[in-house]
Amino acid sequence: TNGSGNSKYLFIYVIKKSTICNKR
Repeated sequence: TNGSGNSKYLFIYVIKKSTICNKR
């Protein structure tokens, strides 16, 4: 099972979204 990988992907997604919001 790739549970840890999925969690990491989600974390990156949140960070990217946060960065975009901050840039705006």
